[in-house]
Amino acid sequence: MADYLDQLFDSDSDESEFSGFSKFDSDIEVGDLSDDDIIPDAEAADDNWTDDFSPLRVRLHKIYDYTKIITLMSSTSSREPERFNVDTATSMDYFGLLFSQQLLRSIVAHTNGYFPWKMAQPDIPTDLKWQDTTEEEMRAFLAINILMGINQLPNAEMFWSSNPFINNAGITNTMTCNRFQKLVQYFHVADRSTEPGRGEPGYDKLFKVRPVMESVSRTFQDIYTLNKEVSINEAMIAFTGRLSFRQYMSAKPIKRVIKVWMLCDARTAFLARFEVYLGRQNNQTEHGLGHNVVMRLVDHIYHSFRWLFFDNFFTGIPLMKELLEKGLYACGTVRVNRKGFPSQLKKPAEVRQRRDFKIMQMGDTNLTATVWKDKRLVHHLSTLWDPIPSFYLYSDDVEQTSCSYSRHTV
Repeated sequence: MADYLDQLFDSDSDESEFSGFSKFDSDIEVGDLSDDDIIPDAEAADDNWTDDFSPLRVRLHKIYDYTKIITLMSSTSSREPERFNVDTATSMDYFGLLFSQQLLRSIVAHTNGYFPWKMAQPDIPTDLKWQDTTEEEMRAFLAINILMGINQLPNAEMFWSSNPFINNAGITNTMTCNRFQKLVQYFHVADRSTEPGRGEPGYDKLFKVRPVMESVSRTFQDIYTLNKEVSINEAMIAFTGRLSFRQYMSAKPIKRVIKVWMLCDARTAFLARFEVYLGRQNNQTEHGLGHNVVMRLVDHIYHSFRWLFFDNFFTGIPLMKELLEKGLYACGTVRVNRKGFPSQLKKPAEVRQRRDFKIMQMGDTNLTATVWKDKRLVHHLSTLWDPIPSFYLYSDDVEQTSCSYSRHTV
């Protein structure tokens, strides 16, 4: 075990330091944690923790040969549609996988439908310059917006400048500036006539973009199978405009952001699922924010026995137990004031020098708690099992099996 930890955490410089363990290393405020999962300045309940290790019991599906399962689970698994040739596919073909023809038709219909709805509003003058758009024109409009993000200019009108050193010939030959501005004015991806008002049942802060988010999210899951290792974390999208769910991070270089929860393939960085954080909600929940986020992001991969990794904002003993019950293994750094964390591991006397460590197991379960000494103490929880005796692939017949090794011997 010591050799394994040395290999995992060793560095070439004594000045190196682990990240992800201080109060500023997570983009989540400590106040967002559930009060039920935090015990400030208190000893944790240690009745079930022991350093007398018992064999790990792993819920297994059908057992396969080690080399076979490695081949099946280590390779990137994308599920392309029929007649999609990855050797000859262009960038447009891949864009079409994520941005379907059905979604494009929906955008055209909602954009054309927004115009009469807008004209029906009080004190809105009739716009005589609008003409309904088409799928072909909408494709061109989206392409221009993507190109503007690549070839950036101070303002959109400059792409149609008469100065040949400034304008973009491809854009000017595709659409006029006036038509582009008119499409920007009426562009919509949702039916505004059905939008619930603030305070009404079903009110959604993301109503105007929800159809696109749901469409691409489904597509991300449909065309790609996650590898065994999966990561969960938050992403920050810089935004300085007015928005009710914009977050302010005083300790971060980019202070005003939109926070997005992400589920990604740890090997390829493929984004499989995401969720925009809309701020603290009024509804009461059984667990804290981090716990709920993780369970929502992984509900489509229950009982696949994948390995989840996340940081100390998410990690808690109830989460690790529930994931294990749902057929998912997990590992993450943890804050020592989490409810149930063993007090013996907070500042153990025997962990003094760098690379010293101490591990405890919760009863005869898979859950282990570890403290590791680098330049500071690093704590983490884990339910991961190391497949040394054999390797496993999931099938419909789940069984309970006892492995012939102990956590402290791995």
